[in-house]
Amino acid sequence: MKSIDMHVHVVNPRLPGQRILPRFLDGPPGPVADALRQQMQESETVVLLGMGHLGGDESDPLGIESTLRIADLVPGLHAIGAADPTRTGTDHLQRAEEQLRTGRVRALKGYLGYLYRWPR
Repeated sequence: MKSIDMHVHVVNPRLPGQRILPRFLDGPPGPVADALRQQMQESETVVLLGMGHLGGDESDPLGIESTLRIADLVPGLHAIGAADPTRTGTDHLQRAEEQLRTGRVRALKGYLGYLYRWPR
């Protein structure tokens, strides 16, 4: 039976307080792509949705460019944009909208639980 994996980390998500992830997620796309293709074949997975990372720069507000570099090497891998609820400025949101319009973002993840806010 073919399967879809709705949440994988193919890059370091840069989450505050995150548990330790494999170090190779900080490395070049080739080894990550090789591992993903092998795991997809073994598990008969045909589609992966790979998380982006928080803290994307002005050209990558949803933190997906590193995921997309791997997706270019792995058929069936698609990017999930990291929607950071602390970044609400108009410029940031317009750049995020531009990135969404490319069609290369297949989903958004709001990292609310990882961004700690205390009652006032």
